[in-house]
Amino acid sequence: MTHLNERACFRSSLPHDFSSHGLLCNAMALVAIACCLEAQPARATQFLPLSGELIARAQSSNQTVALVDYANPDGTGATGVNVFALDGGSFDSAQTSASPYFVNPFVFGFSATASTATDTAASIDEPRAEAQVFFSQDVRFTEPGRLFLQAEISRSTSDFDVTQASVVLRELASGSTLSLPLVGGHVTQVYPAGDVSLRVSASSFAVAPGSAQAIVQAGRLVVTFQADLTADQFVNGDDLLHWATLFGSHDALATGGDVNGDGTVNGEDFVQWQQELGRTPISAPIKRLAVIPEPLGVALALCSALVALRRQRAMNL
Repeated sequence: MTHLNERACFRSSLPHDFSSHGLLCNAMALVAIACCLEAQPARATQFLPLSGELIARAQSSNQTVALVDYANPDGTGATGVNVFALDGGSFDSAQTSASPYFVNPFVFGFSATASTATDTAASIDEPRAEAQVFFSQDVRFTEPGRLFLQAEISRSTSDFDVTQASVVLRELASGSTLSLPLVGGHVTQVYPAGDVSLRVSASSFAVAPGSAQAIVQAGRLVVTFQADLTADQFVNGDDLLHWATLFGSHDALATGGDVNGDGTVNGEDFVQWQQELGRTPISAPIKRLAVIPEPLGVALALCSALVALRRQRAMNL
């Protein structure tokens, strides 16, 4: 088999600007390569031990619980931790909880809650209640990969109380961070080989009498391949179509279609997609038809990509 030679020849024939003309000229070459692709290696990613702390305080009542590797990395279950503090004299209370779980070995889900309540009869200058939870889940890449982070944060609070929450991805080698908006959203980022840390926190501080408030956040972290732009754990034609819709975008607009992480959606991302085409997670059932696309399917995907490119260029004229 001459897969590598065919792939090298195909890459060298790509035009620099990766125009629609170039796509047309190389469509048949891509189909020929896709037809003879073998199953690609699965991702080697490791979730490291999780750590964190839950704190609940209601005047003289205090509880603190340390979290050490309480998540189940094989995806068979979830563990929740609750901390509750109640001061019997003033009826102030604080509660915090954390629940991590694995949808599968490549999708980590989490939730965190911090809530406080205070007695209406208490004086406003008395110490109130506080609840805090934070934890860190590190992910180790043995090769460059992509992380998708989704989270939804909701809160209920009065004008005098404070609730805070944050979800941050931090690349441990370089120290660079990627934060998620507090009102929910999603981000995606390509990372090199090495460790990346997901840091989740939520806190509630009650300073006024007669208040009841809470902040809740839930989300998931998806570990996948660089070219898996749709976060479905497979590199296929759906990712090609997603790339085509973002072709030519830069910087912040490029994150959803930037396969190689250089800040621009261009032909180099297409080459990376072609190299990863057919990759599947090790936990997914490996079927020949799912790994090796049919020629017709690849051709249709290319046609759809060309249509998207032409529409975008027509709008830019």
